[in-house]
Amino acid sequence: MLRYVLKEAISAIPQNYPTEKHLLKAYFQEYTISDTTYSEMIEADVTLVSEGYNTKEVKQQAYLNKLRRTEDNRDLPDRLRSDRNTLLNLLSRNTLYGRTFSKFGRGIYNKDRTLKGFAESVDKSKFLKVHSQQIQDGDTILTISISDPYFIVASDTESAPSMFGLISVNLTDKAMIKIVYGDLWSEEADFAETVFRKVDGVYYPVYMRSVSDLEYNYKTKKHYNSLSLFFYELVKGKDKIRKYKKDKKMKPEKGLRLIRRKTDEDFWNNYSYANSLSAAAVVRSKFRLNE
Repeated sequence: MLRYVLKEAISAIPQNYPTEKHLLKAYFQEYTISDTTYSEMIEADVTLVSEGYNTKEVKQQAYLNKLRRTEDNRDLPDRLRSDRNTLLNLLSRNTLYGRTFSKFGRGIYNKDRTLKGFAESVDKSKFLKVHSQQIQDGDTILTISISDPYFIVASDTESAPSMFGLISVNLTDKAMIKIVYGDLWSEEADFAETVFRKVDGVYYPVYMRSVSDLEYNYKTKKHYNSLSLFFYELVKGKDKIRKYKKDKKMKPEKGLRLIRRKTDEDFWNNYSYANSLSAAAVVRSKFRLNE
């Protein structure tokens, strides 16, 4: 029954999610804590252009509009540092873009990037359970627990998932509205989350977050990293998107901390979306960015 629900939700993607080109504006925030000290914060206003959730591999482009950041005071060894663009890495964890229920966008268990291949990949998951069920605005929301095929651990007696996903499906629309990943057996707070919201009958991403919390150097050091993306404006129609002013396109190999750009203080002082997020204000105060 649960496999059937997930396969129905996958088959309904062309009806529930945008299949035409669209543009989303978003606020990106990244911060790190080295041991117990806030060590870096990055904020950016970005524009994202997607070709839509069609049957082929989804393509999207990201443009950087505004950027501000603190000094990089992360206490990390070189082996754990990376120049990759963490914003693009976060975007790649959108399961519906990736056509896989793996935490990693291009799971080895789902090489077929079509919706048919996505549906068939559900059969490879051995662990499907009902996590919860609730009524929301008159609709039944069923949340299903599903294992990530990368993280099946075996003991002498049985196999069990160490990494799990929670997929919340609106049974009325047959739409996936929230997808969360986490580690059942770890004491670390690793998880990734994508939330969708219906706009004019179509579901768009409204919020994404990914958190990693690792220990290294034989557990004498800790590193906490939080990535968040809040979508706040939608533009539809090819003509409107073509006329929309976009800044420089971002590349996967160049992270935001490597980009040289003068901070526009007037922009950030009047940037109502980020300023309305209480959690962001708390983090910024730790870096004295509100002074």
